[in-house]
Amino acid sequence: MATLIEVSNNDGLVGRCDGKCHDADPSSPCNCICEGINHGVGQTRARDNTSRLVEEWQDIGYKVRTARIQLALGI
Repeated sequence: MATLIEVSNNDGLVGRCDGKCHDADPSSPCNCICEGINHGVGQTRARDNTSRLVEEWQDIGYKVRTARIQLALGI
């Protein structure tokens, strides 16, 4: 399960978004840092959404760590 983003401040971890969110059933509630934007949309779309959120969170002073995701190729 890939963690796409972790957001923290001086007090520690604020939240993260991972496969529990982007691979979830879209009708279930979202409880992660993305506030629903990545919920149930799949990893590719969530990665695109997350890149837009990074600037917003940095602007309000959060420390943002994003993951580099490598996809396994079936050969």
